[in-house]
Amino acid sequence: MAYTKKQRRVYNAAYRLTPTGRAARAHAAIRAAVRQRLLYPDQVAAHHAVNNAIRGGYLIRLPCEVCGEPKSEGHHFLGHVKEHWFDIQWLCKKHHSELHKGENKCDLANATTGMGM
Repeated sequence: MAYTKKQRRVYNAAYRLTPTGRAARAHAAIRAAVRQRLLYPDQVAAHHAVNNAIRGGYLIRLPCEVCGEPKSEGHHFLGHVKEHWFDIQWLCKKHHSELHKGENKCDLANATTGMGM
């Protein structure tokens, strides 16, 4: 018997709530993190450096530069090489994803360095 998309979605949602399903999702998340570290070590190092600087108080998370949303993410607009780790444009999740999809008209020339000083 073939399942419809809706039936498969219901089945998968129920499976994810079981102990086996939770363990499978956790294992998949670990595999994805390991793959990310192996494929993009510079990107991972840049993100860790920014997170450590925020946690240590050396870097201040600013609101979104487009809409002012206080919950923002750092966008490495000059790449992930070590000398540009802290050159960050602060964007909310919506504008950050739009920027990566090429839909956003954010002015990258006026991006701040994110140092908050």
